[in-house]
Amino acid sequence: TIETVLSKIANEPIIVHGAGRTDAGVHATNMVAHFDTSAIRPLRGWLMGANSTLPKDIAIQWIKAMDPDFHARFKAQSRRYRYVIYNSASRPALLYQQVTHAYYPLDVDKMIEAAKKFEGTHHFESFRASSCQSKQPVRHVSHCRLIRHGCYLVLDIQADGFLHHMVR
Repeated sequence: TIETVLSKIANEPIIVHGAGRTDAGVHATNMVAHFDTSAIRPLRGWLMGANSTLPKDIAIQWIKAMDPDFHARFKAQSRRYRYVIYNSASRPALLYQQVTHAYYPLDVDKMIEAAKKFEGTHHFESFRASSCQSKQPVRHVSHCRLIRHGCYLVLDIQADGFLHHMVR
């Protein structure tokens, strides 16, 4: 979708390279991406033009020219994910598309304790998909915290990188 919109603005095919890959049903916020083009447009033109055409659930927050050697995926210093679990017998009505619903009681204290154990540098071979392309299964998790807000549990995890299916 973003590639199609940017290609129309550039009047040439555009390939967008994101800092990470999101699976279907995953919502990305603050995703950094880049594209290469020979088209010369004012930065505001790229931003306003794209946002006026993109679907309402997709928005580009900022845009700037980068050095030719910049790559959103390979220059990223860390990645951060937040997963929200709605822990209640009844399903969520308002945020049902942005949360996972767990209708059974969860042992939140044990989950908080377990989350802390992911912090540090570890070998995550057992946590990756068989189709994972990474040659190196060692990752440094700078923080992994679970916080309860009423019926909502928020898992916040940041690392230097994630293996395919590592956090799911």
